[in-house]
Amino acid sequence: MTIVAIMASLAVACSSGGDVEPAPDLESTPDSTTPQAATAAVPAASTAPTNVASALTRNDDDPVNRIVYVTPDFEVFTVSPDGSDAVRITPDPELTPDDRYVWPLWSPSGESVLISRIQPPDQFGTRVALVMAAADGSDAEPVVVYEDDPATNGIGGSAPHYTEFSPDGRWLAAVVGTRNGLVLSVFDMADLGSRGTDLTAGAPIYYDWSYDSATLVVHHTGDLLTYENPIDGQLTQQAPDAPPTFSAPALSPVKDLVAAVFNLPGGPELWLIGSTGGFVTDVPAEAQFSWSSDGTKLALLRQTRNTLPIGLFDELAVIGISAEGEPSERILQFNRPMRSVWWAPNSESVALSSVELEDARITQWEVIDVESGDVTHVANIAHSADFEFVQTFHGQYERSHAIWAPDSSALVLTGWLQEPDESETAPTLTGPSDVWVVAADDVTPARTLGRGGIAFWSPR
Repeated sequence: MTIVAIMASLAVACSSGGDVEPAPDLESTPDSTTPQAATAAVPAASTAPTNVASALTRNDDDPVNRIVYVTPDFEVFTVSPDGSDAVRITPDPELTPDDRYVWPLWSPSGESVLISRIQPPDQFGTRVALVMAAADGSDAEPVVVYEDDPATNGIGGSAPHYTEFSPDGRWLAAVVGTRNGLVLSVFDMADLGSRGTDLTAGAPIYYDWSYDSATLVVHHTGDLLTYENPIDGQLTQQAPDAPPTFSAPALSPVKDLVAAVFNLPGGPELWLIGSTGGFVTDVPAEAQFSWSSDGTKLALLRQTRNTLPIGLFDELAVIGISAEGEPSERILQFNRPMRSVWWAPNSESVALSSVELEDARITQWEVIDVESGDVTHVANIAHSADFEFVQTFHGQYERSHAIWAPDSSALVLTGWLQEPDESETAPTLTGPSDVWVVAADDVTPARTLGRGGIAFWSPR
């Protein structure tokens, strides 16, 4: 059953207090109401190397297990977790000294990396593009996927795009810059250089792909939009009353089930939308949530009091989800000021970043076993500016960018790692930040890979 059919047949569910809750109002939207494509620059003709399409989707048994990072000089490298075999995958800076490369995203296969390229202004303004590069550095020149309209701004700070591949690697969703503002577009990665399909315009825009790559669910301002076959621009469902108290919807990695927040008569509530499922919990203020990779658990960050600074939460709950897609039990709960939570690929633990309100510059990273509740402190770190941006908007980045090793043994963090004897002193924040590999235990020493502002682990 598709998500469209599931949403259309959403059942009325009971809250924890036993009262019957009204189902969110879902409105079918005919194709004729699909937003018109925003006018945008068509990239110059570009022929993709013959290996690009297969590199996006190839998934053999050999692990990639590499880290991609951006240097202080805005070059992009991939490297083994032990620091060996570092390879620059962007062009030699002596050839294009003014080009900057930022915000890398691994393809699902781990064979290629999507990067935002920022070039110096010409008479039309700054030029920004999405480009693809081979993760082993074998491409002489990155392949242009899309070029933003000149002089358009990114989504914030030094982040020009939000990007997420479909699980099969065939499609790319990206929030890009056009002369009409930010637009969510979908691109066919088997036809690089062709104009993508524009779905919706305006900010904020957050989204997630279904496990089978057939559906894109979008939280756009106050609506939850469902696109079946999004490359064709088919807006098939529109659920109003999606409040701004959450960012990205969370689609189950194993079944047609969507976690999203709705404004209902009793206030904002987190629901699982599917053939079963239903009410999960109320969300009195801000909320972020994400699925374990096996689809059996949902991690939920909530603000239970609205006096917290924006971007901080004070409760983590891990909720078990039954095989039928119904909320079954609250496995564990922690209460403290927190920034983000990241599932380990093995679904057995989460990485939690928390802070002390008296000095929020330093983030404490802990690994929590979700079954036993055991907590392992792994690092105190002052985040780089870009990694701090990831923490602020982790509701989107957790969907697309990995900081966990594929085998769940370590994390990659960027910033200024604080030594234990510095915990009572002012944090050391001088010079460029570093890329750190931090083991998920409290025994193995952290390892630096060198200077860098942002880094992500390959998906396998």
